[in-house]
Amino acid sequence: MVEELQELEEKTLAAIKWVSAEFKYANDLKEILDKVEKEGAEEAVKDLRKAFQALRYMGRCELKAESKEEDIKKALKDIERILPENWKEMDQKLVTELDVARGKLIELASRFTGKLGGELKKIRKEELTIEHFEDKKNTDPKMIDKLKAELISLLDTAESEIEELIKWIGGTEAILEKIEEGFVKELKKIAA
Repeated sequence: MVEELQELEEKTLAAIKWVSAEFKYANDLKEILDKVEKEGAEEAVKDLRKAFQALRYMGRCELKAESKEEDIKKALKDIERILPENWKEMDQKLVTELDVARGKLIELASRFTGKLGGELKKIRKEELTIEHFEDKKNTDPKMIDKLKAELISLLDTAESEIEELIKWIGGTEAILEKIEEGFVKELKKIAA
């Protein structure tokens, strides 16, 4: 049982690492979009490159985390056969919690990365358009204001989706920590 617990702990720590990295990139992305909203068009276009990079890294972390979490679910199911009877229910509950959180996170992440990538492209296009018209001397200021209003709307939509994703990433991380801290460590005490 000790070997199985050690394996579960290693897999859980690896998953926590990847989910934490995903959380970091999601927060970085949110900060970049906040910054884009406040700065001029030229600086915003440069920062949007960083946003695309953060989105790409976030997607990679999501794939790694998903793989590690599948390993955890398998390890939890494998360990269930050797658990004391009173621990089996907790094991099943953790598998269910992880399934629910991961299912929602996968749904959000897959929808979000594609949609946000498109929104970032629209935001970049709006920023370039604003930059172009700001450089022209006889451009109607109302047109620039309209473009900026559209840009703010796009940024607000992207930020609200990022906040939803961050919430679910945090929830998944909490479940993984519960597995590692509460379940594995307590079982190690019993097994020792």
